[in-house]
Amino acid sequence: MERQKPGPVGRPPGHGPTRDEEHEPNEGQPSGPEQSNNLVVNLSNRLLNAEEMEALNKGLGFVPTPRMDLFKLNCEVHDFFRKLRLKIFFEGKPTLESEDDTGLRPKSSFNPPVSSMPVEVQAFESAVLREINQLCPLDPGVFHNMSTRESMAVKTMSMDRTIIIKPADKGGATVVWDRRDYQTECLRLLDDTRNYRKLESDPTIGLKQSITMMVEHAEVNGWISPKEADFLICKNPRIPYFYILPKIHKNLTHPPGRPIVSGIGSLLEPLSRFADFFLRPIVQKTRTYLKDVLRLLKDVEFDVTLDCLLTFDVESLYTSLPQDETLEVIEQILFQEDWEYRTPRTFVLECIELALKKNFFEFEEQIFLQTHGTSMGSTFAPSIAGLYVHYLEVGKILCETNPFLSKIKLWKRYIDDILVIWRGTECEAGAFAAWLNCQIGRAHV
Repeated sequence: MERQKPGPVGRPPGHGPTRDEEHEPNEGQPSGPEQSNNLVVNLSNRLLNAEEMEALNKGLGFVPTPRMDLFKLNCEVHDFFRKLRLKIFFEGKPTLESEDDTGLRPKSSFNPPVSSMPVEVQAFESAVLREINQLCPLDPGVFHNMSTRESMAVKTMSMDRTIIIKPADKGGATVVWDRRDYQTECLRLLDDTRNYRKLESDPTIGLKQSITMMVEHAEVNGWISPKEADFLICKNPRIPYFYILPKIHKNLTHPPGRPIVSGIGSLLEPLSRFADFFLRPIVQKTRTYLKDVLRLLKDVEFDVTLDCLLTFDVESLYTSLPQDETLEVIEQILFQEDWEYRTPRTFVLECIELALKKNFFEFEEQIFLQTHGTSMGSTFAPSIAGLYVHYLEVGKILCETNPFLSKIKLWKRYIDDILVIWRGTECEAGAFAAWLNCQIGRAHV
């Protein structure tokens, strides 16, 4: 199917069609019986017209030309001034942080007074504010990067409660889903009692009390700084919410969903970020860790006459992690590390256990607890998943008990994606893939 190109983001005044003329020839016409292309996949019962398809073609990250908002502009300019003043104010001053400080703390509102700034900075700020106040609220020469009909199409779709629009899990497409089908797929995942359990009430209050007691104990013992303690206790937490992204690369007509929990501003997210400060450096030191393509090219020695490339991925890695076993693996790894932090390993493990085993969220006004695995969207999820898979790699794959070990010339992994340089036959590779599935499960070549 031919890829439809989105329209230009901008053009000089007086060139091309006007905002209202841009789509006049095909106004209101449906975009075709398939209602899909490489950028938009319509799985709903709503027949999208040309303007709706064109608007969606621009992508969910597309930003329409904003109207001039002098108040908002002034707020952003003053925020810039504050960053500039902070840079100048603290330049050359020694930091009071210890070497093992995590840097995690609540956001500061400190703003150095303008009188403490050099005269050049004061003059610059005054000149910028003077120029802004002279701006016209709306420049008639501004080119709108969406036509009037496209803007109306976006508004109409946003008001339609029978559909839901999501980015595809892979490939960059925009997917229009019937809301009922979306909800059915979400509930199909949440009804899996191996991974989730419905809760009768919101556990926020009780869990916040437990976290507060744990953090205050750590602060009293000098394991964390007062700023870190303040960061770890979320004052006004929001309940994380559950959503899915359609895996249209697996099934175009009835795509399964990739479960994600948005935990920004939630009770457990500070614990996850704090734990990840200690876990991420350990992950980056593991022998199979793949940092980037440049590092891979440096490590690769490939003989085109003898070698071939194999790629694997671990299916549903995050939700497949056994929680108790993962905690045991991480504890074992932490106590093997040379520890130079003032925060003891036991406190880091407490944070990990709470964030992993008390991971609750909301969907359709119902509260669920994740009883198996961890959620995609949690800060420490890549680190704990990476350490668990590395434990399996070292203990079951890159060891003498592997009958195919001599065939593996290079084994590198980025979270759940594995790259192998294989010196063997295609038949042997198939046998290795079958053997690998028995060792780590859910691996596909």
